[in-house]
Amino acid sequence: MKHAIGLIAVLVLAILAVPVLAEIENKTATTLSWREANRIAVARYQEAVQKYQNAVDRYQIARQQFIAMRERVGSFRQANETPELINKTKVFLSNAVNKGINNLELVKKWIDKINISEEKKEELISTIDIHISNLEGLMDDIEAIETKEDAIAISKQIRAEWTSARVAVKKAVGLAMVHRTDFVINRLEVLADKLQQRIDSLKAEGKETAQMQDLLDNFNDHLETAKEKYELAKQKFSEISDVGDANKLFAEGRQFLREAHQQLKEAHAKLVEIVKEGRAQNVSVETEISQTAEEVGGEA
Repeated sequence: MKHAIGLIAVLVLAILAVPVLAEIENKTATTLSWREANRIAVARYQEAVQKYQNAVDRYQIARQQFIAMRERVGSFRQANETPELINKTKVFLSNAVNKGINNLELVKKWIDKINISEEKKEELISTIDIHISNLEGLMDDIEAIETKEDAIAISKQIRAEWTSARVAVKKAVGLAMVHRTDFVINRLEVLADKLQQRIDSLKAEGKETAQMQDLLDNFNDHLETAKEKYELAKQKFSEISDVGDANKLFAEGRQFLREAHQQLKEAHAKLVEIVKEGRAQNVSVETEISQTAEEVGGEA
């Protein structure tokens, strides 16, 4: 088989092409327990990042050794493979798999850190765990490699599993971002209700509320548009099922999320104006904002 050893390298070098979304949220904790949980989550994430980098370093070293050995002995077309070449192949493949596992662990830690429900976290993380388990299962097969045919067969299995894992990662990361956006939208909806109650109360007291009401109406308009974009993003990410359309659907979903986030920024700007207008009228709405933060967590 022509350039079989090169085929192994080509197959495996591609398995870790997906970038890990390493965005970290920095939110102000409203309770000591939340702050402590966040500190632990950050520590776990940083640990996962370091493990991933260590795996990358080991992989690069193994790859260099593998290439050097290939250049010395030629391709696997030789009838008698040298034990040294087989051992280098095992190390190369093992480090590639470990790099993939650490990559997936990094995704898990990121999901565990963001503001979504524990139920959603467990659901998303479980899909990643399946692929971690599958990759771990290949380690015994790698150790059992004795021939060129074994090595090529295992490298194809690694590539197939990582291709499947990449699809799962894109879907999980996309849905995690969607759930996080949903968390923010729900929080702002609660806040909008509280502000409306406050404005209604002030109006009943005979105070001027027209400007605050207009601002709140604009706030709600932006929030409604954000919800529409959120639903479109959720649909795109939910449709990810195979490698053929994963990149396209992920990109489309991410664009809808960007548009949703822009609307949320506009809504936040209106919230700032509401606070200023309240102060101009000698009326405070900070209580409603702080209460909402305490009820749903994080900053309002």
